[in-house]
Amino acid sequence: MGRWVRAGLGIGAGSVAVPLGIGWFYANVLLDTSMRPLFPETVRDSAADTVTLAASKLALQSGTWGLRWPEGVAVIGPVLESDRSRVVRPLLSGPRPPIGTSAALDACTFDPDPSAHGLAFTEVEIAAPVGPCPAWFVPAENDAAGTWALLVHGRGGSRRDGLRVLPALHALDLPVLALSYRNDPEAPASPDGRYHLGDTEWLDVEAGIEHALAHGAERVVLVGWSMGAAIIGALLDRSALASTVAALVWDAPLLDWRATLRQQARIRRIPPALTELTTGITHRRIGIDFDRFDLG
Repeated sequence: MGRWVRAGLGIGAGSVAVPLGIGWFYANVLLDTSMRPLFPETVRDSAADTVTLAASKLALQSGTWGLRWPEGVAVIGPVLESDRSRVVRPLLSGPRPPIGTSAALDACTFDPDPSAHGLAFTEVEIAAPVGPCPAWFVPAENDAAGTWALLVHGRGGSRRDGLRVLPALHALDLPVLALSYRNDPEAPASPDGRYHLGDTEWLDVEAGIEHALAHGAERVVLVGWSMGAAIIGALLDRSALASTVAALVWDAPLLDWRATLRQQARIRRIPPALTELTTGITHRRIGIDFDRFDLG
């Protein structure tokens, strides 16, 4: 009888340990700042004016993209032709990728800084609570209106992500600050070395607003991508400088962390019930209140 009781207890403990382990792992993925580049595409052929990729959903996406591989980056245009095994796209600029190399489509087709658009800029340091965070300042031709645009990238990104919108903002005569924040490769780490999903990163964006106001801005437009929107949402909810925000521009914004985690769980084929377990573990680890991140 005792043997069966011990076996039952072992099974019961295992049935608890497995979900906890998955929840802990999922939380680790969420908070991990050591982003490793992935190169899911394969270059099948490379010519002077075309690149052929192995067929995939990503390779078939419309539009103009950066094509990045470990040793280089190029710009490729819209799909020219495709079949079940390959996708042919024009090589618009940059070096030819080696045949057989692994690569990734990159939404930012510009490198390495605002000079890629022929725009003058200066490197500035934002006095953030975690230490100096570098930013690019792109002046306007005429900023008499006193409105600056501040660019806030998403999780795992960098200020380079804002390069794609610089020409449009410059055409509107808006001075631009492309910000970095804690745990970016070029910025100081957070005290615990983890992402806080907007719960603390907003303080670095607030420091960016303070810098803008100290250098002539009267109000700001905040432009955010993905988690950048969650960061901006936290700032609007908590910062004394929220009243200086004149407008928001959000691209693919993260409006609800719980909904986003449920979607990611479906993609990873994680049982939906484990999403709540993951949010609970994440709350215990970094203190985030997910109820404050429902911007829908």
